[in-house]
Amino acid sequence: MDNVKLEKAKYEARKFLQSQSTLVLASISNNVEPEAATVYFVGDDDFNLYFMASATSKKAENLRTNGKVAFVIGRGPEIITIQGGGVAKELPAAEAETFSGLIKKVALESANQWPILQLAQEGFCTFKITPGWMSYLNMEKGRFPEIAGSEFYKIV
Repeated sequence: MDNVKLEKAKYEARKFLQSQSTLVLASISNNVEPEAATVYFVGDDDFNLYFMASATSKKAENLRTNGKVAFVIGRGPEIITIQGGGVAKELPAAEAETFSGLIKKVALESANQWPILQLAQEGFCTFKITPGWMSYLNMEKGRFPEIAGSEFYKIV
């Protein structure tokens, strides 16, 4: 794959991340069972992902014990997805402040969204996912003729 095509794919992947507000996060329970949950997130230009969780949730408990995660972003109707894996770490309170405002804003844009502020009775914690790998698939040939196809681009 040529470098120009890969850079275009990374550019489109960043735009796609910015257009999305939820991801499905898979973590590992204390019983070494896989668990998945949908979370609101924001991403940065380096493809790091940030999300909030109830401080007493199973996902927060799982991640404090074992930070290994997998995630999927994009659930249609477009045939575009980002899949990845990496490590999630809880941010210190001062650093978490930066992202909690952004995440709350994303999560409160619509009355049809989950009431995250009401679900977390015990407070929130913010996690940062540092991807060890991330792939982008775009099969929307009409909108993205130069990069669309059935191949995954390794963007991280």
